[in-house]
Amino acid sequence: MFETHELTEENAVDESELAPLGTHEEFRELLVDLVRASAPEVFALCEEIGDRADGVVRYWGLSHRDGTEVFAQHGGLNGRFRSPESALRLLSGGRAMHLVRLGSETNTS
Repeated sequence: MFETHELTEENAVDESELAPLGTHEEFRELLVDLVRASAPEVFALCEEIGDRADGVVRYWGLSHRDGTEVFAQHGGLNGRFRSPESALRLLSGGRAMHLVRLGSETNTS
């Protein structure tokens, strides 16, 4: 069916050669499946304040097959990393930080 790939001039398709895929509703379901299959993982890097006295989200991240993007919650450093774990290591700066993955039972500190 659908494939997740970057659209470039090199892999462009002549639309005149394509036939519609099912009804409007069926096509919409195919798009939903495509989005689910290619959606990035959402996570946050949270700083622990004191000894579990409080916490704050310092960074939001999106992890996908090409790497990880991290965005500062309140301004500051944004960047690309190999993984959420490498972002955690490099951005913690000796502070107690926790990796919290949305939609996952497994969270890392």
